[in-house]
Amino acid sequence: MNLLKDFCKYLGKITTIEETYIYLLVATTVVFLMFLGLRKFGKFIINKKFTDRKGFYITQSFLMILNIIEILCFLFIWDDYIKDLMTLIS
Repeated sequence: MNLLKDFCKYLGKITTIEETYIYLLVATTVVFLMFLGLRKFGKFIINKKFTDRKGFYITQSFLMILNIIEILCFLFIWDDYIKDLMTLIS
């Protein structure tokens, strides 16, 4: 955890962006890459086990559940900043 904070401080000095926003972007990127790996690994395992039409539906269900969990993780990361983001968008 200290390594991540030190890395965010270093990036903040280089880019003159606030450290908290860099931390949010790095955490979001890590979660995105983690779920990308889970998607690929899960599809590989499901397609290896099921070769018929049932495998397709299991894969789609798996991806849908994974996407919901990913969105919840993003909401958890960006929880304090969603209000500001909605104000910016509107």
